[in-house]
Amino acid sequence: MAYGLTAVAFTLTAGRATPAYAAPAEDLRGDGWRFNRTAAQVNPFFSEFKYFNFQDSKISGAMTYAVMSPGYSRSLRLNAFFYEGGKLHSIQKNYPLKCVNASDTDLAATFCGEGSIEVLAWGPSEVRLRVRQETGPIRWALEITTPMSQHTPLATRFDLGKDVVDWHMNWSPVLRSGRVQGTVTIHETGSAPRTLEVDTETSYHDENWEVWYPPTQPFNWLHFTALDSRGERADLTLVEFPRSHARRQAKTAGLTLFSQGSSKFWEHGQYSLTREGKGMIPVTRHFGASAEKIVTHAVDASFASGERPIPRRYRITTDDHQLTALLSVRAALATSSSKPGTKNEFVVEEQLLDAEATYLTAQGELRTISGPAEFMNTGIL
Repeated sequence: MAYGLTAVAFTLTAGRATPAYAAPAEDLRGDGWRFNRTAAQVNPFFSEFKYFNFQDSKISGAMTYAVMSPGYSRSLRLNAFFYEGGKLHSIQKNYPLKCVNASDTDLAATFCGEGSIEVLAWGPSEVRLRVRQETGPIRWALEITTPMSQHTPLATRFDLGKDVVDWHMNWSPVLRSGRVQGTVTIHETGSAPRTLEVDTETSYHDENWEVWYPPTQPFNWLHFTALDSRGERADLTLVEFPRSHARRQAKTAGLTLFSQGSSKFWEHGQYSLTREGKGMIPVTRHFGASAEKIVTHAVDASFASGERPIPRRYRITTDDHQLTALLSVRAALATSSSKPGTKNEFVVEEQLLDAEATYLTAQGELRTISGPAEFMNTGIL
């Protein structure tokens, strides 16, 4: 999902996935950047996120390009983490919006001469993107190729409640999976730079925008994509907003399985998400003069120490028994932009998982999928 942040909200209509709630179509179409629009500039609660991830045998990573309160912060923040060789590396970079050039019609953007997103092709058969970071302690040059069958053209609106502000978020899993090829170069402190090759079909890209404030409206998000036991692509996505009233979550938040060209949706209350086992992880903080330095720590496979509690496993079961999944935590990262000891410290948590799932197709055939997955949530430490 986008901080990385993501969410699913579809109903099943005649075998097609359709938005459970739709604002005007012109607001929910396309993948352009929106922070430069007047409505975003004058709204202190406007946020926009573009999120990419991939998982490969040697290295996995996630990159989020975030603009929050653009008329006030006047900056874009890049957050990224990479997992390789039992280590987690994370970086943060802030770019003044005055040197960020972003298209309002597609994903294309340049970030102050240091990085870019290029649209190489958008249809009719595939989407091709190039995502680059050319400076800093971690650099990447990645090309993403996704068939149009894995592209979601419309966003879904999540109604998160109304007080002084009408809180809502628009979200789209733009590219549910695709092939990622390229390199990641890591300049770890005290070590020589090393470059790792990337070639995987486990990847994802989504976007979120609108009047949404993660510290007070936290979410849970899960994404799992793999080839099933018949060699066909299946995608499982979950989103929940724990503090939103259950009535607001119905029909808009829940669990979605994309398979065989259609989707199956279970709304909040039609499935269970159970946490099993207990562990602890440290919090990685990027703040002050050292905010943009690389932070590296070894993953403790026992998850026995740290400030942030996490489960060791997740189990998902739908009430109709059409899907079950077991997801085990392999590595986990909690990040913050605050000093230690800050009251109500906001933390973003990202977990890499080993997942197995069994599901029934629309024709009643039992299939299995297994492979890497990612879970993300936000909260107060």
